[in-house]
Amino acid sequence: MQGNRLFGIIFCAVLLILFSADLSHAQWWKNKDLTAKLKLTEKQSKAIDVIYDGYVRKLMIMSKKLMDNNRKLNQLLLKEDIDEKEVIGVADEVTGLRRSLMMDTLTMKLTVRRLLNKGQIKSLLNERPRVFTLKSRWGGREAFRKAVRRMGAAMKKKEESK
Repeated sequence: MQGNRLFGIIFCAVLLILFSADLSHAQWWKNKDLTAKLKLTEKQSKAIDVIYDGYVRKLMIMSKKLMDNNRKLNQLLLKEDIDEKEVIGVADEVTGLRRSLMMDTLTMKLTVRRLLNKGQIKSLLNERPRVFTLKSRWGGREAFRKAVRRMGAAMKKKEESK
């Protein structure tokens, strides 16, 4: 059990390093040209950083839980004899985590939007029309997904070697 906990901590640390290394180009509030056009204050920029950093930490934790539950669901479905109630329970957890991830993304973007005045929002939407949509990722989505897949593969190998 201690090894799993340590692995989880290392997993999150590696994701944080990989994820944050790929974010600099995507964090629009750190782009000097864009912040000048928006007249974004240092206070606003720091507040967005705090909101986004909290979101990323929560995203990594929830993504790990989602990955674990997806793996558990697949393992349950591979069994010859399955407990349908258990399968449905795990599927409900997966659905709930996906919903939570979407709502957290939405909440983060709405919170950031409230920090901006109408002129800043208008300018930002002119520069980056989709910035507040759910499709717009403020971080390196693909880098994050690759890191999660790599860590998932490493965890699977570790489980198979037991």
